[in-house]
Amino acid sequence: MFVADRLGLPHGYWMALTILSVLQPDVHVTSARTRARVVGSVVGSLVALAVAGAFHDHDLLVLLGIVVVFVATVFVVSYQWKVALYTMMLIFVDASTSGAYRIAGQRIGYTLVAAGAVAVFCIALPELLRRLPPDVRADFGDPSERNPDPAI
Repeated sequence: MFVADRLGLPHGYWMALTILSVLQPDVHVTSARTRARVVGSVVGSLVALAVAGAFHDHDLLVLLGIVVVFVATVFVVSYQWKVALYTMMLIFVDASTSGAYRIAGQRIGYTLVAAGAVAVFCIALPELLRRLPPDVRADFGDPSERNPDPAI
């Protein structure tokens, strides 16, 4: 968030929210949620752009945003589809003030940056560290690879 703030990125906090929402204790669940977040953000952005392009009435788009959030909260269980619907709401509500294309681009871009960070630091890096020799892994702080004898 500090970097996004210093770079003047609007809605830069979306990257932090994406990272926090996809991180799970299990790497496989984190990976699946990251994919679902990316797909949901892209699908939601594309659908919202089509709808916002067809209806230029701001009040109608805000009403659609409220309906979409209600549906996502009450009826949708899938994380991927919740993300798609919440993304649509964000674009609908902000479409008249900032432009739907700009908001959709930010949403997709920030989601991809955050997904990339999660992929590198939470999925790929631990896998690479597991492939290192045990004595090298101990240098990276893996407690399972430390020698229990403090004299050594």
